[in-house]
Amino acid sequence: MMQISVQLASRHDLDAIVPLFAAQEARHYALDPRLERPRTAQAIRQMLAEELEDAGVPLIARDQNGAVRGFVIARIFEIPPGNAMLCFYATRNGSHRALTLPDPASSDAAAVADTLLIALDRQWQASQTYANLLTWPSVDRWLDPLLHGHNFVADSIVAWHPNAPLPPSSRPPDPSLRVRPAHPADEQSLIALHLGEIQFHADHVAHVRIVPGVEEDFREKLARLWQGQSPEIGAPLVVVVEQNGEVVAMSENYIEQSPGWGALSRFPTGRYGYLNSVSVRADKRGQGIGRLLTQGVIEAFAPYRVDAFGLWYMPANPLSSKFWPHLDFTPLWTQYRHSGVGGGDGAT
Repeated sequence: MMQISVQLASRHDLDAIVPLFAAQEARHYALDPRLERPRTAQAIRQMLAEELEDAGVPLIARDQNGAVRGFVIARIFEIPPGNAMLCFYATRNGSHRALTLPDPASSDAAAVADTLLIALDRQWQASQTYANLLTWPSVDRWLDPLLHGHNFVADSIVAWHPNAPLPPSSRPPDPSLRVRPAHPADEQSLIALHLGEIQFHADHVAHVRIVPGVEEDFREKLARLWQGQSPEIGAPLVVVVEQNGEVVAMSENYIEQSPGWGALSRFPTGRYGYLNSVSVRADKRGQGIGRLLTQGVIEAFAPYRVDAFGLWYMPANPLSSKFWPHLDFTPLWTQYRHSGVGGGDGAT
């Protein structure tokens, strides 16, 4: 049996980690050129050195001969009470950076991945996390069986769409529908649609729920829009679909830069239109309104010169998991999740 051990890593290990990471990055790019272009060894070294200086526990996997075969930094992030992100995350979450594994064709690939997953879990358990998250390129499916064996399930997918119109539709446009920017008079309708979207997720995903503060958070974002702040400085760009004078759908959107710390932080370097909250009223679904709304969002971003668009959706959501791929939003990254110490979310 392949013998793999895990130790704490340091900057002295970079000479061995960098070529392993570079080979993985090149392999992923060959599988899906929408991912980040392979970086130079120097750029990778600088990135890893910065990661080692940040908070986290760096772990290195070695074979029985001492050769470096894998690397990861175990990290923790916490979300304070009242934060709207508690709708989707626990108060204390295990995460990681720079997960580096051998080529899956290597004889020791499964053993290295398995050993690092065990080591990650021990670090998360020691920090008393309530949920643990692992992110991996959606196109690279060899890791799926191992993740499932460690009780990870696919939790969300971050998807990419070019800055281009949606594929043609066979449905003729409904003349009673109009796409326009949101107005202050729409606020109550926007709130209802936003909460309805979260509730629909909660109906299908056990750990999603509406938490105190989510409505206030959304109103504060809208207030920046009503005050005339620009999406260039973080205000939302909100587009609605109106039918006979009534708002029946809305999309709350932002400009995001990658690299960065937002939902699209793993996208290739660039400037993106991020569709954050997209909702069609329940009695209006299945009528082509979501498609019309999405095309309206793409057009509304035209003045801001974004490179592409991105969003996340949950595979367990029976609507979004079919709708977004149908509109050619391509999965780039899949986030897997498993419960931490004692399950739950730590919020109660």
